[in-house]
Amino acid sequence: MTTVDHAIEFAEEQILGAAAETAVIDLADFNLLHGFTQTEVATLRSYLRERTFEAGETIFKGGEEGDGFHLIATGSVDIVLPPRAGEAAVRLATFEHGTIFGEMALLSGATRSASAVARSQVRTRFMPNAAFTSLKEAEPELATRLLMNIGKELADRLRLANAALQSQT
Repeated sequence: MTTVDHAIEFAEEQILGAAAETAVIDLADFNLLHGFTQTEVATLRSYLRERTFEAGETIFKGGEEGDGFHLIATGSVDIVLPPRAGEAAVRLATFEHGTIFGEMALLSGATRSASAVARSQVRTRFMPNAAFTSLKEAEPELATRLLMNIGKELADRLRLANAALQSQT
């Protein structure tokens, strides 16, 4: 183990074990869809594609054009900054099943701010930007509620980051 991050990663793996990597979450059980009806979840499901990634596979790279967002059905994904010359990549976060990632590029229209790498075998439900545009046209209220829930998810992450930074001062 060469860094504190690697030590924490090792401890997480020991605590969580293989069960966390193989648990599958149904679309209706994502916190992102809290308060959505079964009909609304079924509608959203029709706009999603299932994708699978092997451990170590890059899902997307920082600087690339954002092509959509992912909902993790099983496995975990590391969000990393590319390494600088002579340095290791910096892990910003690890997302587990039940989490959304890749949404920032959709919301901002900017390129990807970091890379996403499958930490284990990962199965996601992916909504391409074009599918989201179709959803907005066909179901504007549903698309708005989805965006509001994405905003809440991002706000929760920011609160956690703030708390972590405050605890270090």
